[in-house]
Amino acid sequence: MVKVFFTSIGYAGRYLGEIQTDLQKRLCVTEVSDVQECDVIVALCTIVSRAGTDVEAALNVIPTSKPTLLMVFHHTFNRDDIVPDTQKYVEGRGKTVDLLFNEDQGLLFCRRNEDSKGRAADFLSGYDTSYPRYKVPSAVNYSRIHKVLLLCLLVLLGIIIIELAVYAVIAVTKVLCYLELLNMFRCMFDSISHHAWNMSLPVERLDE
Repeated sequence: MVKVFFTSIGYAGRYLGEIQTDLQKRLCVTEVSDVQECDVIVALCTIVSRAGTDVEAALNVIPTSKPTLLMVFHHTFNRDDIVPDTQKYVEGRGKTVDLLFNEDQGLLFCRRNEDSKGRAADFLSGYDTSYPRYKVPSAVNYSRIHKVLLLCLLVLLGIIIIELAVYAVIAVTKVLCYLELLNMFRCMFDSISHHAWNMSLPVERLDE
């Protein structure tokens, strides 16, 4: 179990509940209200100007008596956005992880965020004397998922094409059968008409 004191700087607090829930799924986390009773401080902050300046400002208001995990939120519309690694601004004063968020969508569902939350859990697990309840993979192989989805789509498309081809063959076969049947009826009609015409001709008698 890890005793954690949670705090937030700026409007990053709106994501505190989501972060707490995610960490509690990955390992045994107990929130404490007194910073002196915690094993680790988890602080959330957002980048509003420059990464180095905002990280420094956040560290200045966080107590230095305990190990610190600083979760830094970068605003972006791009799930694959490349943001600066804020660990270089900490200088041994703690651990940082970088996450992507959007004011409309909240925390983005992307590989970076999953990796960062996994690294956060790994950092906290170093202060955990118990076993984790269950482990959530910290990295998701999105390229493999995309390949599997693409393969499924291609298989489905192939099945549809095959079914359409079968239906086309059946339709053509039916049309040919109908044409053959019509041709047979036409031949029968011509034969009957010819026979009836021959029967209607006068029979010439030969005088002996």
